[in-house]
Amino acid sequence: MDYAAHPVPLTPKTRSYFLKIATVTFVLALLFRLALLFTSGMLHDFQRKEMERIAISYADSGVLANPYAAPSGPTAHLSPIYPVLLGTVFRIFGIGAMGAAAKGILACIASALRCSLMVPFCILLGLSVRRTWVVAVLGIIYVAALRTEVKGDWDGPFSALALMLLVYLAIRAQRPVGHSAGFAVVCGCCCGVALLLNSSLFTVVCGFLVAGAWYFVACREYWYPGWACLVVFTIAVCLTPWTVRNYVQLHSPIWSRSNLGLEMFMSFHAGSTPTVLESEGELDRYHPTRNVNEAVRVRTMGEVAYNQSRAVEATTWMKAHPADSLRLISWRIFYFWFPPADSVFFCVLRSGLTFFAAFGFVVLYRRNQIGACIFALAAITYPLTYYLFMWSSRYRYPMEWILVLFAGIALGEMMSRVFGSIKPDFGWNPN
Repeated sequence: MDYAAHPVPLTPKTRSYFLKIATVTFVLALLFRLALLFTSGMLHDFQRKEMERIAISYADSGVLANPYAAPSGPTAHLSPIYPVLLGTVFRIFGIGAMGAAAKGILACIASALRCSLMVPFCILLGLSVRRTWVVAVLGIIYVAALRTEVKGDWDGPFSALALMLLVYLAIRAQRPVGHSAGFAVVCGCCCGVALLLNSSLFTVVCGFLVAGAWYFVACREYWYPGWACLVVFTIAVCLTPWTVRNYVQLHSPIWSRSNLGLEMFMSFHAGSTPTVLESEGELDRYHPTRNVNEAVRVRTMGEVAYNQSRAVEATTWMKAHPADSLRLISWRIFYFWFPPADSVFFCVLRSGLTFFAAFGFVVLYRRNQIGACIFALAAITYPLTYYLFMWSSRYRYPMEWILVLFAGIALGEMMSRVFGSIKPDFGWNPN
């Protein structure tokens, strides 16, 4: 049975078990992450990156501006939702120790919520209670990008929640209740908000829409084209205020972010490296967040013109050095799935998660093809844009929960075969 399309009714006893798992998971995950936050010394690190600088500008003046080492005016360097949220936190708690603690606690809550919300996905996939416990425990203890997970400098924990929402909507859209115009509007609004939080989710939205067209039209369900058009129209409506704001303040109708040219140049020039870990010198030399002269150049040229010039430089270099460009992209693809690390332990841990997740996908696919494909599609489409840019652990973070879910399924399968204590079925079994 395809549990994603035809969920088995929950009994009161089983519902109670899953609710307990979700509650315990949230509490333990939150306590673990708060302990990491307050014992790691990160609260005393006040090196401001682009996100915090924009948030501070918003807290002070209500304007999203000045992400670089020198004031440069209004910006679309980042998507607007998280800088506004972070700026609101700074406006309430200040930009000192209290503000740092508040944004860290907020990130920990979002990260713990992500761990807890894996339980409903286990229900949708038809996993047993015991298998769900395996997924929950793995989600609690697995922390691969520590600063992203608990410090709150970036939108990673909230982008992970947004990706969860997109996956849930994709699962629900395949049921009859998801075929209505009202649900299409809901999907469009959620997708629009997700893109205003993290524009990199655009590839996931496109992937789901294209896959839906292939699946539903192949099944001769001709309601889908009109439904998808309504979703796209609603997304466009949601993105319009941000686009208009950028046209008024930056004189360019940017619906996402303005920094593509800068990131392309940092990723494709004579000194480019596959990962951010190896590029400290290049960042100091060229990135306006660190180099005051480059920040002044942004202010003089204007943010849009600056990024356009950097994009031209990057594409020119790529055309002149196709072999080097292909090598860089190949390493970035490899590192996304098998991340590097200073410690051998963390390198094995991160790469091991990918291997276990691949095994878990195979196990799930044998029992629930549609469910497995929906999760895999999100994991495959999300990193497409990041293959072009220097690898960073925070880029992989928003979709890492899918790998944790698949890896938990794999561990549950292995335990059932080795110990025989977890039944190898995918039905709900609270015993």
